[in-house]
Order: sequence, then structure tokens, then C-alpha cells
Amino acid sequence: MQINALKPTTRFVNGAKLKCLVGKIHLTGFDGGRSGMVAITVPKSGSKLYLVGGDGVSTSVWHREELDRLKEDTASLNKLETALEDHVARIMSPAERRQNGLKPVVKLTVDAVVLDDVCKLALLIFASDEMDIDEHGLVAVQENANWRLETGDFVSGYGGDAALPESKDTVSPLVNLIGTWQFDEKATADLLRRQGDSESFIRMSLKNLRGTEWVVTESEIFQKHPTYRHEYKVVAVESKMGFCQITVNAPGLTTPEVWKVKIKNDQMVGVGGVLKKQQTASN
Repeated sequence: MQINALKPTTRFVNGAKLKCLVGKIHLTGFDGGRSGMVAITVPKSGSKLYLVGGDGVSTSVWHREELDRLKEDTASLNKLETALEDHVARIMSPAERRQNGLKPVVKLTVDAVVLDDVCKLALLIFASDEMDIDEHGLVAVQENANWRLETGDFVSGYGGDAALPESKDTVSPLVNLIGTWQFDEKATADLLRRQGDSESFIRMSLKNLRGTEWVVTESEIFQKHPTYRHEYKVVAVESKMGFCQITVNAPGLTTPEVWKVKIKNDQMVGVGGVLKKQQTASN
């Protein structure tokens, strides 16, 4: 099992801020692994590897033990493959997959490996192009030498719990975001005209965006419209180059989305138009 050079970082899974070592790992035990229902592969360049805990400079004793276990404990990996097969079978049998125009063998890629010396957890994060497997992702968690399967929501919760707390001396950009934001039709029209858009395009945009509202809390963003409602889990909020960069987990996607908006006074610009913050009674 090859491990590429590790380097310290504070950028963890899904954009969470956490001190760890990052590199690449080649889990040869999964290379070409194939059963009648599941095929597990690793990227040619290797899976992402995150080592949490220790001194933040080199691997800890526990990290090395877990890496050796991943390399040598084939019985444990076989149990994991069996659990994956059972999980896939509960969703849809090979025969049912054929009937629905899908390939009978489900392809899973080991996208990332997390070894946490603090919580004594090992995570294998799987990616798949087949949305019928689990629209929220699939994660194998090893705790006390036993594997269990979780959805991608587990990684979001874990990353949020493990992330570094914000400095008390620094105001988080999230503070400026929290609240209710409503579509500002006049400001949006002015913005689109400054960008040189045609009047027909402006009329269409205003019609499509009319009634839009964002409700932002510490953990979620609710996008409301007269014809739809979307909910997003907030992963991280950063200020970069004068913009507010928001990383969210979107329903149906296995990787986070990153939005860039510009907040000035009570306006948010960059979400297809302009939103204006609703003032509370106390203001």
C-alpha cells in the first residue's frame, strides 16, 4: 500500500477547518475487488488521506497501526464488502437493476480515507455515479474494530463537531449572513442593466426570481420561492478577497457546493441577483 507525501493542512473533508495531515493512499486491497453485486476501486492517483490527531507533523503510533491494519487485515475488509453487498441488495437486486436499465454490478470508488486518532475512528468515504445507491453518499465507519455503514450526512456532522472553533477575537462572516433575505427587484434590475443584459432578459430574470427568499441559520440555508423550497446544510463560511464564500451540502450531491456572494450593508449580491436583508423589530 503506497502513501504519497503527507503535508499539514487546515482544510478537511467538505471544507471544514481542521488541523490534520493530508496526502494520497493506494488501498491495494480494494484494487479490482469485485463480487457479484459490488465492484470497489480506488482512483489511479490514489484516494485522499486525512490523518487527524497526533502532533500534526508526522503520523502517530495509532495512525501507523491503522494503516497496517488496512493493508493486512483482509478479513475485516471482507466483512466490509459483505456489508456493502447487503446494503446494495436492500436497495435493489441485480435483477431489478437490469429491469431498470442499470448495470447489475454497482461501482463504488474509495474517494477518501480518514483516520482519527482523537476519536479512534476510521472512515472510508465512497463515491458513486449511481444515484440509486444513496443520494446522500455512503460512508464506512470502523469503530472498536467493527465496520458499519452511514450516509454522507455522518461526515458532515463529524466534520462540524471536529472543526476548529472560531477565534473569539474574530467575528465569523456567518454572523453577517444569519437572518432573512428577500429578493430586491429594483436593485437586481439595476445590476443586470449595469452588466449590459437586454431588457427582455431582465424581465425574464425578474419574473423567475420574484418572491425568492433566503432564511439563513447557523447550520442551514433555506431557499424559498412560490414554486419550490430547497434546504442546504452549511459546512463552512469564509471571507476571501472581499467575497463571502459559502460551502454547503446540497440534496442529491455527494460533493459540497461553493457559493460566492458579496455582502455590503443590507444587500447580498451574487445569487443571480440581489437580496435585501429583512430588518428585525429590534433594529
